[in-house]
Amino acid sequence: MAIFITGGNGFIGARLLRHLLRCTSERVYCLIHSRVEAFGALRFPGVLDVIEGGLHDVAAYVDCLAHCDTVVHLAAATGNVGPRRYHEVNVQGTALLLDACRRSGVKNIVFLSTIAVTFADQAKYHYAQSKQEAEQLVQASGLNFLIVRPTIVVGAGGKAWDGLRKLALPPCVVVLGDGKHFVQPIYVSDLAAILSGVILAKQYRNETLEVGGPERVSILELLRRIHVAYTGKEPLATLTVPLGILTAILTFVETVAGPIWPLSLGQLATFKNDGCADPGRMPASNGATTSIARMMALTMQEEREGQHGPTA
Repeated sequence: MAIFITGGNGFIGARLLRHLLRCTSERVYCLIHSRVEAFGALRFPGVLDVIEGGLHDVAAYVDCLAHCDTVVHLAAATGNVGPRRYHEVNVQGTALLLDACRRSGVKNIVFLSTIAVTFADQAKYHYAQSKQEAEQLVQASGLNFLIVRPTIVVGAGGKAWDGLRKLALPPCVVVLGDGKHFVQPIYVSDLAAILSGVILAKQYRNETLEVGGPERVSILELLRRIHVAYTGKEPLATLTVPLGILTAILTFVETVAGPIWPLSLGQLATFKNDGCADPGRMPASNGATTSIARMMALTMQEEREGQHGPTA
């Protein structure tokens, strides 16, 4: 049987493919949003077929599912795209995929979620809400499932990383809120290796895992380290933006104009909740060993080389 991957040419998907194809002879199918992107960044000779389309294009990929026993669901709407788009892709798209899996005889599903579903305060965080709804669909699907919730994922081309870098690079580091909440960044290649390991070991035990890197630091400390890594010197000062003021501004902007800013009202939850993996939900052998200093160095190297995902 084969493996079917959604979002196979994405930020995480391209790296996962490289790990999988290096370690297995199983056939792999990929659902990708753009075939042009696939030929540019996804040159993997071990991929049996690349299907262009979205999760709603069931007719385009349902025949491939008949050959697969496992689906790895990575495709998702991210960034600030508005609540309707989150629901269409992350909830409705997942529901359509799960229905197609059941009809085609797929037995197992690996679903990539987010640590944000554990936040106590998800007010207006439509992305986290949509992933939580999708988790519930996966749990009720009747398939053998594994849900994986990564923390902030660091790597060239990652949207979370790009957002943090924009806050960290000015002469005065910009901190949203008090900066005291803790995060546990994970390097994207570590996450890909963890996912590859559980897939190849066929560890589909109807459980939810949380994965993070080896270090926990405050958001303020992480921004300081990013600034030093890129500039070679300490920031001149820290500019603190109270969340109350920013919430009022974003509420006005999103009410009047919709999701036009890169930062959404809901994403402020990242700065008022701890974003760390629960040790009780982490894999016995976590596999995430890259330090924050090392993951930043590797990411900067990828950015200099123009790499936003490995190619074979």
